Amino acid sequence: MESFVKVLLALICSQGHSQRGREVYAQIKPVKAGDVLEQSNLQFSIDLYQESVKREGNVFFSPWSLQTTLGMVYAGAEGRTKSQMQKALSFPSNNSDDLIYEGLHRNLISIQDTNSVDFSLDAGSRVFVSNDTTLKPGYQTILQNTFQSGASGVNFRNESNEIREDINAWVRQKTQGKILELIPNGALGPDTKMVLVNAIYFKGTWLTQFKAEKTLPSDFHISKDRSVQTDMMNLETKIRVGHLDDPKLQVFELPYDGARLSMIVFLPEENDGLKEVERRLTADTLKRAMRSLDIHNVNLLFPKFKIEHTLPAKDLLIQSHVESVGREDILRLPFNSYVECEKARESEYHQQVFWENYKLSNVMISFLNASKIASYR
Repeated sequence: MESFVKVLLALICSQGHSQRGREVYAQIKPVKAGDVLEQSNLQFSIDLYQESVKREGNVFFSPWSLQTTLGMVYAGAEGRTKSQMQKALSFPSNNSDDLIYEGLHRNLISIQDTNSVDFSLDAGSRVFVSNDTTLKPGYQTILQNTFQSGASGVNFRNESNEIREDINAWVRQKTQGKILELIPNGALGPDTKMVLVNAIYFKGTWLTQFKAEKTLPSDFHISKDRSVQTDMMNLETKIRVGHLDDPKLQVFELPYDGARLSMIVFLPEENDGLKEVERRLTADTLKRAMRSLDIHNVNLLFPKFKIEHTLPAKDLLIQSHVESVGREDILRLPFNSYVECEKARESEYHQQVFWENYKLSNVMISFLNASKIASYR
């Protein structure tokens, strides 16, 4: 059966990343079946995506990275705040914290163990704590055992800019130089008590590579009546293709070398079908789409693109998940549960992401997010 796929639309996945413009999500398939957080990560991804598409422009984020970093914050929360964070992160309410931490740890290990000669995949976390702040032993144990992240004591009061440069240097090293400045000048100061940073890096080559001579300008449809010219890579091959009637879309899988990781692309059947697909996008939609995949011959036109985006994750989480608690409440955590410091409150989350199709045959993705915790007295 011949299929002709012309307009790229969307991407999805449980440990994935997204872009909008038409959307493109990269997929990192769960390695451990039955993981306690598999459904949790999928639902968190959908919820955050649905909130993100209400804004203009592209959407591009790593739900795994966000959930992992905020999981470190969750580990220190108590009472009402902890309950709200559990809902925001889609953590299962019928499981103990130990099972949640075990699931977060298994997800991290599955990524680290997936690395191979066919592609590069790495993840890591760092915690930077002010020298005048003492972490509770129990919280240090969770950071080390669950997230493999020890805490580094630093002098935010007198050396905040030097520490910022050190953190950004770690980011550059982790992302192979693709993210140069995660934390901007002035973001840290003498009142900063803790910075949590998480990074994930992926670089892979298509299993079936696009050829340079077949890359030509072509129409990329962004609405029913509007298109733009962009360089489109062309590929004739056998890949897994699927179809859904509700919503009306095609789905196809582009495997990377080694055939263990894939990009999943969602394509509306109509040029103006993006909003309808987004409106009906649920965890069940993703599962049905994946079940529909079967091998077909295709003639695929795929856009060459590069994206860099910073996500205002804090605002999205508040708008998407926190209804009964006000803005200031979700930013306050009882930090005495994990730091010896009073009136500390969480001040921001943000995530910076980078994606590039380059040399026609390779895809590189790297992204990182951070939470800054400051003290107000």
